[in-house]
Amino acid sequence: MKKTMVAVLTALVMVGCNAHLVEPIQGSKTMTFRVYEQEAMTRAALEDACSNLNYYRFVGGELVNNIAQTSADEDFGTITDKMDYGTHELYFIGHKAGSVTMTDGVATFDKVNDTFSYYASVVVDEDSDPSMAISMPRRVAKFELVAADALPTTLSTVVVTIEGAATALDVKSGLGASVATQTKTITVPTSNIGKTNCTFGSYVFLPDGVEEVDVTYTFKDADGGTLSEHAFSDVPMATNYITRYTGNAFSDDFNGAVTAQNEWGGENDFSF
Repeated sequence: MKKTMVAVLTALVMVGCNAHLVEPIQGSKTMTFRVYEQEAMTRAALEDACSNLNYYRFVGGELVNNIAQTSADEDFGTITDKMDYGTHELYFIGHKAGSVTMTDGVATFDKVNDTFSYYASVVVDEDSDPSMAISMPRRVAKFELVAADALPTTLSTVVVTIEGAATALDVKSGLGASVATQTKTITVPTSNIGKTNCTFGSYVFLPDGVEEVDVTYTFKDADGGTLSEHAFSDVPMATNYITRYTGNAFSDDFNGAVTAQNEWGGENDFSF
């Protein structure tokens, strides 16, 4: 009799324990993300800002989906992805580079360019809204040198060297990944020779805490000889702002003005 009672009680305890076990809800949902640049919620504005859009989805640190679009695609700016219930890390990158690679949340481009991005950790379940609007802020700062004097006939290329900024983007933070020297060569169109007020620009990502960089512009002839060179130290830079130096590029004295401006709403002026 005692053995029977023990068996019955054990069965009741097991039933009671099992009654409190909650199985996770299994399922999936097709999610649609409509991606925009930061200022205007239109496809036209996105196309103006970006020629390429990359989407990455990670689950538990593993890449499970990767979608690449160009502005020529009919669905440019609309990402559709069937996602299992659970937590997903989403990375959106809009840019004008030829290629981009993602490693450990860091985006590296074949060239630093005008770049927008957005990161989100999203929980998908039966109650999730299947549609989300994604607004991507601009992640770069830009330096421009405006040559006020006429470009000489012997000018062929402009070499731009920027020290103190980054060439890769930490998409999660929106900041430059690590400090690296950037060198860029700009080929001068023959149609610009003889013109004044020509602009030569470069983009950079700014790491956390970086507010100044060093910039050198070297103007070269077709044989690689230096026609003129100007170095600027402690140049003020800020993400989403353009810092513009204007002056005579082909004289020993640059003798110009410095402007730091945000083309999207406000400006600060400097002189030297």
